[in-house]
Amino acid sequence: MGKTETDIVRRLILEPMRKRYPGSQWTKVPGSQFNVGLPDVIGTVEGRAIWLEAKKESNRKGQPTPIQADNLFAAAKAGGYALVAIFGKRGAKWVQVGLRQYFRDGKVRDVGLASGPEFKTFYLE
Repeated sequence: MGKTETDIVRRLILEPMRKRYPGSQWTKVPGSQFNVGLPDVIGTVEGRAIWLEAKKESNRKGQPTPIQADNLFAAAKAGGYALVAIFGKRGAKWVQVGLRQYFRDGKVRDVGLASGPEFKTFYLE
């Protein structure tokens, strides 16, 4: 696997989420000067919008930028799911090391780690 962010997002987010939620829709948002603050991945599952930002644990300790955090809170307040998936390198392999969820009440909570290649702690209710 390549070491680019796109490769990491594709392998550790897009592929598992498409498998876990058949019929869902997922899009990798390309970075550019025109979409500053948008998450890395936007998806829809069973009519619910999901905004997911991928962060390396070595990059600001997995914290989104202030504008990204504002947008994640806005998505949560509008009824969507807003998540930050934190990835780290373990040996030569990239793995998910944390999952943080943004809530409409303005709080941020660590909601656990993934087990294997799928987001075991992320469920639609």
